[in-house]
Order: sequence, then C-alpha cells, then structure tokens
Amino acid sequence: MTGLATRMLLLVRVLQSTFAPESRIALTQRGFQVSVFEQAPELHELGAGVAITPNGSRVMTALGLRPVMEQIASPPESRAMRLFSTGQTWRLPTTDASAIGSPFWLVHRGDLHQVLAQALEQRAPGSIHVGVRCVGFAQDADGVSLLHDNGGQTQGDALIGSAVLRCSIAQPVA
Repeated sequence: MTGLATRMLLLVRVLQSTFAPESRIALTQRGFQVSVFEQAPELHELGAGVAITPNGSRVMTALGLRPVMEQIASPPESRAMRLFSTGQTWRLPTTDASAIGSPFWLVHRGDLHQVLAQALEQRAPGSIHVGVRCVGFAQDADGVSLLHDNGGQTQGDALIGSAVLRCSIAQPVA
C-alpha cells in the first residue's frame, strides 16, 4: 500500500446504497481523500420520511450539519410503537432535545440526501462521480484499482463497496 500519506479511499455506491453519505463526510474530516462512484446518471433518493434519532443527530451535529438539518427537519409531535402481528400500540414519549442535547428529527429522504451530497461536494469538490459503472477491482501491494465498465480505472489505498446484493465489488470478497 502507499500508506497513510495518500489515504485515498474509493467508495462504490451502487443502486441507492445504504453506505451512509455521512460516513463519507466523516472520512473527509479525518483527512481521507474520498472518491464516490455511482452508476446512476444522477444522484437522487426516492422514498418518504426518515427518522433520525438523537444518536444520529449527534453525528450530524459533529459533522457541522445541524444548522442546515434544522431547516429541513421537524421534531415529531408524537411517537408510537406497534406490534406488527396484533397492532398493539405503545405510546412513546417525544424526545426533549434540551434534556439530552440532541434532537429527534423527521426529514424527507430526498432532502436529507441532498444536504449530505452537498456537504460532501463542499468538503471534497469533484469527489462524487455519477454515471460510472464499476465492474471489478484489482489489488496488489501498492493498493487497489477500481475497474470501470468503459475500460478506465481509478487507483486508491482502500475500496469500500456497498449495496452488497448487486455490487460487483462485494461479490468477489464475499
């Protein structure tokens, strides 16, 4: 490997992966050069609401994202837990952010994704590559090469593949 001097991580995001964008942002905060490859022609997130618990909002705050999150998120007015098989319901207390220091947020997935992608792009301009289909990798003592379907490749010190069910990167490792 080229060592910690380069600290280049290649992150492959496939099919709206669950490898959280906040992880990518945290890696840039710690001095890693990060490249993200997405096979879709543009970044977009489908879906409805996401609940971010106080542990999650604490991470978002540490990443410097609390002000922008407070613009797009809402605290829940009520919370409940239901047993799927019977419908039995338990009311849960709403979380008082002042008591624990971190809020409970409800946010639309698309809004959250946009905030995270913008934050990564601000911290690491040009690190997000869309329309790039990764077909494999090669590894040797100097690092790892991410292989693209157009014949190109990208060099790095480490590779993280996500969306394991359809990820051509994760399959050979599994």
